[in-house]
Amino acid sequence: MSDQGNPIDYYPRRSKWVRAVFSIVVLFGYGFAEALLWFLTLLQFLWVVFKAEPNEHIQRFSGRLITWTSTAIAFCLWKSDLPPFPFTSWPDES
Repeated sequence: MSDQGNPIDYYPRRSKWVRAVFSIVVLFGYGFAEALLWFLTLLQFLWVVFKAEPNEHIQRFSGRLITWTSTAIAFCLWKSDLPPFPFTSWPDES
């Protein structure tokens, strides 16, 4: 007797594979963000050494970068279903 009404799904859903591809793209972006972090850290340090105060533009951008990296980590580890930029808009300054 075979159960014709309820076939067994031997293959995972396509959405899992699409999410895996999205995660790989996000991880490449995370690697870029890490390199950007090194650059901005050095630039901010030099700015503080020569100007005696932090650069406001770097500080504003760093808030957005922090939001993006936390969203990227949550998405890649399946903690959240909300994908980060470039699959959604860039984080606002908040």
